[in-house]
Amino acid sequence: MSSLRGGTGSSEPGRCPERSTLAVTLRLRRAVTLRTGAFLLLILSAWPSALWADSASVTRVLFGPEEFVHTAGPPDTVERTFTVPPSASAPLTLHLINGHPDDDDREDKNRDRERDEERDRDKEKDQDGDRDVPSCGPSAERRSREGAVSSGHILLDGVQVVSPREFSKQAEVLHKALQLAPGLHRLEILLSGAPDSHVCVTITGAMRLGKLAQARAGHTATLLADGTVLVTGGRDKDADILSSAEVWDPTTLQSTLLSAELTTPRTEHTSTLLPTRETLLSAGRDRHGVLFSSELLTREGALTALPANLQIPRAGHTATLLPDGRVLILGGVDASRLSLGEGEEFAVPSGALYDPRSGAFALLPHALHIPRHNHTATLLPTGQVLVMGGRHEDEVLGSAEVFDPATGESHLLDAHLHTARVRHTASLLNDGRVLIAGGRHRDRELDTVEVFDPATATFHRLRPSPRAPCPPH
Repeated sequence: MSSLRGGTGSSEPGRCPERSTLAVTLRLRRAVTLRTGAFLLLILSAWPSALWADSASVTRVLFGPEEFVHTAGPPDTVERTFTVPPSASAPLTLHLINGHPDDDDREDKNRDRERDEERDRDKEKDQDGDRDVPSCGPSAERRSREGAVSSGHILLDGVQVVSPREFSKQAEVLHKALQLAPGLHRLEILLSGAPDSHVCVTITGAMRLGKLAQARAGHTATLLADGTVLVTGGRDKDADILSSAEVWDPTTLQSTLLSAELTTPRTEHTSTLLPTRETLLSAGRDRHGVLFSSELLTREGALTALPANLQIPRAGHTATLLPDGRVLILGGVDASRLSLGEGEEFAVPSGALYDPRSGAFALLPHALHIPRHNHTATLLPTGQVLVMGGRHEDEVLGSAEVFDPATGESHLLDAHLHTARVRHTASLLNDGRVLIAGGRHRDRELDTVEVFDPATATFHRLRPSPRAPCPPH
C-alpha cells in the first residue's frame, strides 16, 4: 500500500515546480464537471543532441499541470489516476496553484509594496518627531487573489494530503512532499468557492535517467517485442561513426552491448522492427559517404548484411512498416547531397522465418511530389502514410503529402503545416490524429505543436492556455 506524507506548505509567490530543459509541458484548461469534447494533455520531451552514457536524474511531471474549475453550486469532486514509474525517486511533490496571478495581481502587489515602503518611511519620520502614529501594516489592505478557491481538499489513494484549512484565498502556491510507491494512484479533488474559481495541480518527481553502454548521437532507437529498446550506430563524442549496438532495458534503466557489431558502421540510418521480430537497418552514412547497404539483426542477436542493396544510396530518409509487412523507404539525401523524391519498398516474405536471400528492394520513382529529407512519415489507420515537413535544398518545408501503397504514389495536401519544420517528431494518437512537435525552422529551434486531422485533412495549431502552469517570476 502506498504511504503518503504531507510536507509543510509554502505561500512564496515566486516558487514553481522545478522543470528542466528535458521537459516541456503545455496545460489545457479543464472544468471539474465533465464536458464533451476532446482534451489533450501534452508532456513533451526534447532530448539533447547526444545521449551520453551517464546516469543522472531530472525532475519530470508525473501528473498535470491540470486546472480544475469550480463551476457553480455545491462543491465539485473530480477523480484522476496517474502512474508513478519505477524510475521515479522519492519524495515526489504535489504543487497546488490557487487562483491566477495575472498582470493585474502583480500590479496590485507592486502598488501594495510601494505603499508599505512609504508607510515605513513615514513611520521613521514619525519616530524622529517623537510621534507615535500606528501603522495599519500590509495585511489590512491585502486583497484576495482573483479566482482562488476558498475551500476544498485533495486525497491521494484515499488519504488526505491537502486539508480544507490549507486552502486560502491569499495563498498562492502550496507544495506537499509525497511518498508514493511505483504503480497506479488515484487523485481526488474537492473544490468549493465562487463560480469560475480554480486551482492548478501538478505532481513532479525526480526521474533517474538510464545509462547507455556507449555514448552516441545520430543513432536509432527501436522498441522491440519484449519491451526493450534496440539502439544502433550513431556517432561517439569524437564524431566517429559507430558499429556498436546495444539493448536498453526500461525496467533496470541499464543497457547491454551486443556481442555482434554492425556489418557497416552507420549513422542517419533507419531501424525497423519486422513482423518476423527481426530488425532491418537501412542505408545512412559511414565515414566514406552515403550508403546503399542494409543489414538484418536476427532474433538471436546476429547481424547479417543483406545481399540486396537499395537502388539509391540515402541518408536522412524514413522507413515505415506497412500493414502487409513491407517496409516503405522515402526521401533522404543521396551521395551528392540532393534531396530524393524517389522511394523504395523492401518486401518481406510471409512466414515465421526470414530468408535474406529472398529480400528485394523495388524502386518507386514517383513516391513523393516534393523531394525531402529529415522529414517524418506516419502510418495512418487507413494504411496510407502521411509525409510532412523536412528540407529540400536550402528550404525548410511546410508541405505535406499522403503516400498510397496501393498506387505507389503520393498526393499533395492542400493544407500546410502552420510552421515549416525539419527534424521534428510525428506521433499517431489513439483517435487517429497525428501530433507534430518541435523541430527546427531555419536557424531556430521550435517549441510549437500542431495536430493533423485526417478526417478533414487539416492542421490545427495547439496553443498553451493563457494561464501559465506556474506563477511568473
